[in-house]
This record gives sequence, structure tokens and C-alpha cells, in this order.
Amino acid sequence: MTIAMALLVFLTHPSSAQSDQPTISVQLAIPATADGTPPRVQLTRAGSHFHVLLSSHSSSPQRVWDDVNSWGYYALSFELVDDSGAVSVIRRKAEGFMLNYPGWWALKPYGHVVRDVYLSDRIHWDGVPRAMPDCETVKMRAVFEVKPDVESERLKVWTGRVVSDIEPVRLCE
Repeated sequence: MTIAMALLVFLTHPSSAQSDQPTISVQLAIPATADGTPPRVQLTRAGSHFHVLLSSHSSSPQRVWDDVNSWGYYALSFELVDDSGAVSVIRRKAEGFMLNYPGWWALKPYGHVVRDVYLSDRIHWDGVPRAMPDCETVKMRAVFEVKPDVESERLKVWTGRVVSDIEPVRLCE
């Protein structure tokens, strides 16, 4: 009985039941340049894109909203920080979904999902700065945020907010 009681106390103690570390992370995945300048993000060339990597840090599969529905479509955004420290946000524009269902991806234990980001698609992205002919270097980070709701609770989909490291990037035409 004493062992069972000790195990129960250990499993329910806050430091053992929960971790301050998020079980998912987000990371910018923009290819480096050969000349050592910050990576380039094209803002005007159709089809130009970069990647964002969602990674699981859990030994169990994790559900993450698919980005074809309203739950996942708005989860990814970007923060740009200029030299004065001012922050501007790039996020998905409001979308009318013809068929909106709570679909999700299953991230394998310690697995990854790569999302393509087309910031030149200004029909779907709001807050994209005007492109500079000579490229403007800014600091950028990705934000992945899902607020809890009835569907995320019912379907056991990950909720929370994680941000990538802030990195210098060149915004170019």
C-alpha cells in the first residue's frame, strides 16, 4: 500500500505531471545563402516560398490542426521586428470556408511536419510589407498558436503558443 501511495503522489505532483516545455516547436526553415548574407524571402515572385517546420517533442503521437480548415488555417503567423524594436505581424486573411470540418494531422512521436509558406500570395496573407528592390533585412520569427475550444478538447488536438527563434532575413522583390 505504501508503494502505491508513493506512486500516486509522484504521478500527481505538479512537477511530475506537467512539463513547462512545450510538446511542439516551430522553426523557420529558410535556406542559407552562399555569401553569408541573411536568407532571402521573395515577396513578389509567384511560387516563391519558404518552409516552416513543426516538430513534436513527445513520445506519443500528437494531433495538430490541418491547415485546410479554419482551426489550422489561422494557426501560423509571423512577427517582423525592425531595428527600433517595433513588431509587425503577418497573418492569414479572413477566409470563407465552403466546407469546414475539424480535421487534423497526426505528428508521429518526435516527428515533423513541413508547411510551405507563400508570402507573395497577398490574397491569403495580410501584413506582408512592401518589397524593397535592394532587399530589406529584418528579424523574423514564426508563431504557431492554437487556442483551446470545444473541438480541440473533444478531438485531443494540441493547443498552445510556441514561437521560433528570431532570425535575420532579407525581404526582397
